[in-house]
Amino acid sequence: MSKLTLLRFNKAALRFEEAEAQVRQAWNPACNCPSPGERIECANCPYYKHLGKLTQQKLHSSPEKVFAEIPPPSPSDPYSLEVKEQCWEMYRQGYSVEQIQRLVGVPSRRTLRGWLREVGLSSRSAEYPEHIKQRCLEMYAQRCSPREIENETGVPGDTVTDWAMQAGISRKRKYSDETQQNCFNLYLEGHTSDEIHKLTGIPTITIRTWLWKAGISRGQKRFSKAEKKTCQALYEQGQSPREIETLTSIPRATIGSWVRKEAWTRGNPSQVPPAYESPSLSNEVAQKSSPRKPDGYWKNFENLEQEILELNVLRGQIGVMPKAVELKQLGRGDLMKAISMHHGGYQSVAERMGLDYVKKRHRYWYDLANVEAELKAFIEQQGTPGVMPTKRELEEAGKGSLANALGLHGGVLEVANRLNLELSYDRKPQGHWDNPDNLRREIEPVALQLEIPGLLPTDEQL
Repeated sequence: MSKLTLLRFNKAALRFEEAEAQVRQAWNPACNCPSPGERIECANCPYYKHLGKLTQQKLHSSPEKVFAEIPPPSPSDPYSLEVKEQCWEMYRQGYSVEQIQRLVGVPSRRTLRGWLREVGLSSRSAEYPEHIKQRCLEMYAQRCSPREIENETGVPGDTVTDWAMQAGISRKRKYSDETQQNCFNLYLEGHTSDEIHKLTGIPTITIRTWLWKAGISRGQKRFSKAEKKTCQALYEQGQSPREIETLTSIPRATIGSWVRKEAWTRGNPSQVPPAYESPSLSNEVAQKSSPRKPDGYWKNFENLEQEILELNVLRGQIGVMPKAVELKQLGRGDLMKAISMHHGGYQSVAERMGLDYVKKRHRYWYDLANVEAELKAFIEQQGTPGVMPTKRELEEAGKGSLANALGLHGGVLEVANRLNLELSYDRKPQGHWDNPDNLRREIEPVALQLEIPGLLPTDEQL
């Protein structure tokens, strides 16, 4: 190293020491460190990191332009009691939620605010001046997400949401009666709700809600023998009802019903029309996610955002945050882990990306009226009028929560009786299956249909 370079380094070190000495006079950390920066523990101390930032500000008016960003510590368990206690103490010392997250390295501000509420540390929302509050409300009314508002103003997203509720500001989009009537006309002309969404840009769930409230129905859709034969051929080739639905647009619940009633089996595949010879959605998604990502890839929010946007294109669900159960079905455990571990959960990611993420309120399914409304909507869209869907049909249609909710109200039979719905199968009298003769009579025709007379069918064959 040349003498000139060494001289410059020495001068820079002296300037840093002088600036740090001046800052330390007003620096009052809760760690009470006698020699900051000289112990191993200082490497993961948020107070020492704050001292470094204050020193940078002392040396330059715009430190972010000339100095490297000081990375947050990387605790082995960012949700440990030790980290919690450190956050509580820093908040008592006057640090903001944003500062604590940046200095300690807690993945989510929402999680951090939950910790503060655990020990009764109240929000500091009253400290914000009126012009800041009005700015936040204006941004909220302009459809900025709470996370975007928090990033720009420093006001916690929870506080912004509370202010908006108190001010009665709603961001639900209003549609005219003429627009609704246009959607009704398109539906009665034979268009599906998904097709109407593509034509008008109105969310599919909104269109279905309008149709349900207006009592408009075209009855159960009937499919041709050719369509049914195509589904059977795809099933025999090993495709699942969900994959067949993606290829043919025939509801998976309908396909599942055909499988059970006509005892479709795997093997001996029929010829599939060329129009349907395309990769399944799950295979296509798996191909997208197969290459191993480099270290630190999922910690970058931009990478996560790009992966979700590409997945939504494949799913045909633009503007909607995928749920955990959907990611699991598509084999995207990498996305599930990244969302939960590095970016604060599904709600937080949805807010940052501006995606719709509908989550049922607490104890929603305990109200039978909600179960009835969800069942009616399901029956109208892909069921049989007046007939109670089975739990399996609900689960195959992605309605696992609704299927589980039936147990809260006495089960499928009890709910069907209370809602005056018929069962789609003949229910056997109590004790029917305890009689071996009844079991034999039920099994024999099934074995003949499977061409294995005298043998007991396996679970998979049944």
